Amino acid sequence: MNNRSFLLIGASVVLVLISLPIWFITLMAFIAGRSWALATGFLGVVLLVAAAVPVYMVYSSAQEQKMKDAREHNMERQVMAVAKKRNGVVRAADLVSVGFRGEDAEAILDHMAGQGLCDINLDATKYSGVKTYMFPQEVRMRCQYCGTPVDLNTVRCPSCGAPVEWDKARPEDLKRESNNG
Repeated sequence: MNNRSFLLIGASVVLVLISLPIWFITLMAFIAGRSWALATGFLGVVLLVAAAVPVYMVYSSAQEQKMKDAREHNMERQVMAVAKKRNGVVRAADLVSVGFRGEDAEAILDHMAGQGLCDINLDATKYSGVKTYMFPQEVRMRCQYCGTPVDLNTVRCPSCGAPVEWDKARPEDLKRESNNG
């Protein structure tokens, strides 16, 4: 959670705490048969609804980030599949031909190059004028539990059976594997 989330949750807690005495006053007024008990009860409800809004904002922001991470993860897997089919050479146009939007293709390739998962082939880019990315032929990562090298598309480690998690891969491990192979 970021500072904005903590601030929103804090605001929500403050609103709930402010509503507690109002609810107590409403209860006492209701017991005493005062006509203004409904007005204070309505004010308490308004404060509780106002307290729910920041909580919903934090929740929706967290869900949006999860969806963005999942989408990026799936796009990276698709890029790796295209790289395998094209002998490690990928251009944004190659990704567009398999369903990526142009700006998404360029962004994910640049992101993966920034992580060290691929290199920008300056010679090919200079020759063709099209930004070309080079992926290692045998991209592998290591199982986080036993250290066995596994393919990025593997769901379970063939050695220990543990689930393989792409987000646990360290770019330096991937690059080292590609340099050795």
